[in-house]
Amino acid sequence: MAVVAAALKRVDIPCVAAEPTAICICAGFDANAIKYTVYYWLTDITLYMVTDSRVRVHAYAALGRAGMDIPIARSEVYLHSARNLRAARSLEEQESRRTLLKSLELFASLTGEETAALATLLTPTPLALGDIATKQGEPSDSLYILARGQVGIFRDADDTGQLRRQRLATLPAPAYFGEMGLLTGQARTATILAESETLCYRLDKRGFEAIIRARPEIADAMSQTVAARQAANDATLASMSADARARAAGSRANELVRRIRDFFGL
Repeated sequence: MAVVAAALKRVDIPCVAAEPTAICICAGFDANAIKYTVYYWLTDITLYMVTDSRVRVHAYAALGRAGMDIPIARSEVYLHSARNLRAARSLEEQESRRTLLKSLELFASLTGEETAALATLLTPTPLALGDIATKQGEPSDSLYILARGQVGIFRDADDTGQLRRQRLATLPAPAYFGEMGLLTGQARTATILAESETLCYRLDKRGFEAIIRARPEIADAMSQTVAARQAANDATLASMSADARARAAGSRANELVRRIRDFFGL
C-alpha cells in the first residue's frame, strides 16, 4: 500500500487531482488473493476510463520497481526441464546486462570479470510513461542505467508558488544518469521523467563499493569520464576552445576523484 501511494504522489497524472492525494487501502481477502483499492479524485469525470488505466499502469510499474509481482494465475508447458529453461533465461539476462554495461563509456575501465560482477548487482527498475526516476533535491547514492526507452531531464523552479519544469535534455537508451549520486552521494540536481515505457537498472553504492575498493584506480578513470561529460554540457564552457575545455575537464576530474575517494573511504 505504501509503495503504490508513494508512487502516485510523485507522478502527475492527467485528470487526477493533486489534493486530496490518492490513497491505497486493503479492501478484503479472497481464498487466493488479497484485494487492494486505490481511491483518487478526478478533475474530469468524462475521462474516467483512460484516467483509471493510467493510474493502474503507474501502480503496476511501482510494484515492479519494488520487486512485487502481481500473482496472476497461469500455466506453462515445458518441452524440456523447467530448471534448465530458468538457467538459460538467467544467463541470457546476465549477458544482456554485460553488453549494456560495455556500451557505456563510464564503465569502460572495468575488466571483464568486474563487468560480470557488476551485472549481477543491477536492480531492474521499470518506469511507466510520466514516472519520476529521480527528483531534484532528493538525497541519493545510486545511478540509473537506461536500457530501453527515453527519459527527459528537467530543472525544477518555483515560480511564485507554481512548479515550473525547464527541459534540459532528452536522453534515449542506452545511457546512464544520476552518476554523481553513486560516486559522491550528491543530492539529485535534476528531475528525470520517463517519456515512454522504460526499463532502467539501478546500481546502488553498497553494491558498487566492493568493486571500487578492490581496485581504487577505477575512481580515476570514472572521474575523467564524468568530468568530460559535465564540461561538454556546461554552457559556460561550450564557447571555449577544445584545449580550454580539456583543461577545465581535467581540473574538474581532480576535484571529482577526491570526492569519490572520500565518499567510498578509499
